[in-house]
Amino acid sequence: RANLADRSAERIGAAWPAIADWPELEDGHAVHAPVNAFEPNPFGLFNTVGNVWEWCRDPYAPAYGDVVTELYPTRGGSFQHTAALARSSHRNPTTPDLRISSLGVRPARTLDP
Repeated sequence: RANLADRSAERIGAAWPAIADWPELEDGHAVHAPVNAFEPNPFGLFNTVGNVWEWCRDPYAPAYGDVVTELYPTRGGSFQHTAALARSSHRNPTTPDLRISSLGVRPARTLDP
């Protein structure tokens, strides 16, 4: 249900250390997976972890206390990382000028009631 470092990436020559953490994982996507490539999670949500780190708009707070206004959190892991990082509670501090292929946004839309 998530695009993570796996055998698909290894086949194209990726040497990410995270591939060894779960050697039997095969999600079928070497790098980016298309939107809705996986089934929803138990909450019915699609694309909430893996594929790309989610760049969040709120300022970064190291311990949910003191806010560091020049940093922003990224969440959810990416196609280059292990399942241990593929969770919304894992946060990384990121500067606004960072541009990498494993960082993006998770667009959302309003659902009709």
